[in-house]
Amino acid sequence: MASDHDNLIGSITRRNLVAATTVVVAALASRAAHAGQYDAHNGQYDPDADRGFGGHDHGHDHGHGYGHCYLRGTAILTPCGEREISELQIGDPVITYSGQPKPIKWIGHRRLQRDDGDWPAELMPVKLLASALDDDIPHRELFLSPCHAIYIDGQLIPAGALINGHTIVVPRTHVKVLEYFHIELFVPDVIYAEGVPTETFLPFMARRTFDNRQEYEDLYGTEQSIVRAPFAPTVPGLRARFQLRSRLRSAVSPWWDIRTPFDITRDHIEARAERLSGGA
Repeated sequence: MASDHDNLIGSITRRNLVAATTVVVAALASRAAHAGQYDAHNGQYDPDADRGFGGHDHGHDHGHGYGHCYLRGTAILTPCGEREISELQIGDPVITYSGQPKPIKWIGHRRLQRDDGDWPAELMPVKLLASALDDDIPHRELFLSPCHAIYIDGQLIPAGALINGHTIVVPRTHVKVLEYFHIELFVPDVIYAEGVPTETFLPFMARRTFDNRQEYEDLYGTEQSIVRAPFAPTVPGLRARFQLRSRLRSAVSPWWDIRTPFDITRDHIEARAERLSGGA
């Protein structure tokens, strides 16, 4: 029994220290890349170079990464069962976290294309394998943009903050086209995508990143100066400093447990991933 306990402690500490090192390396690499772009443009930083879209502003949000979206093919729960997101229309009801159906106010859509399929990390979808979060949740593969939040344990957690290399991963395949959709209700809420509770669109300036933004203005004008609160507290899980501190808290948790609710949630998901993959 003592040996099993020691192995568990070793696994928790090792996993989080490795992850913390990865965070530091990634942050340094990102800083070096940005510095290189600055130098390469005669002292002028070119944000389009970082986006990788040849000068076009596709999907960059003001302080919100590259948006919060579902990939085409995602099944959304409605009163009539699950429906593929691209088939939904304004006014169609979807099932919310309370169990009540609510009508769709607007559906944002954007189509992105790169001939080499080499997408920036901010745009490449995160793939959740079946049962990554719990038994049959999701009930099949779910693809979300890294910033799209999942509602777990009373928190909205970006999908990208839960990548573990086993059950929540970034696909290795290179696709030339990404088609993203997002659903807006009249009040921010949580809906079910492949059985996973996920956030609806929270109105902010990023509406302009969608190809059909004019449709919204034609329907509702410029009313979106209104700021609405999210359904639940949002975890800033994609920030490097936040990730590093979280990993260090988890690494020492067998001896001194000062983990936050997010740390505990992520640790449970990663422990599940190790079990499912035949690890510790």
